[in-house]
Parts: sequence; C-alpha cells; structure tokens
Amino acid sequence: MNRWRNPEDDLPPDFEDNRDVHYDALRQPQDPHASYGRFELDMGSHLDLVAAVAALPSPRTSPEAESARSAAASSARSAS
Repeated sequence: MNRWRNPEDDLPPDFEDNRDVHYDALRQPQDPHASYGRFELDMGSHLDLVAAVAALPSPRTSPEAESARSAAASSARSAS
C-alpha cells in the first residue's frame, strides 16, 4: 500500500521553514546542480581508478600472454 504514498507526507511539518537545517542534517546541497557536479567528479575518479587497475598486469599472467593481450587490444583499437 506504501507504493503510491505521497512523498510530501513524509516531510517534517516545518520543512519549508527550516529547509536549510534539514539539508544540512542530510549533508546535501540544496542546489541540484552542485549535487550532480560532485557525483560527476566522483564517477570520473572512480572510472579512472578502474581503468588504472585494469591496465595492471595480472600476477597469474605470463609475460608472453600479457604482450599478446596488449597487441590484441592495440589492434582492436586501431580497427575501430
């Protein structure tokens, strides 16, 4: 039955009067663009970290297999 609840009913009665206090308690900016910008920076840094880890050679991979994988990746990039 809660599926179609009105989210306005879940807000504190003084929400509009104390909006800044409630946002501060949640540690969220009131400006949605500021929130999106922070999310975008977080995602970018996480994707950079994943790419860096993916570029590391596997400890179980022999040097020959690693160079073959690198060559295959290079030819796949040049084919696109």
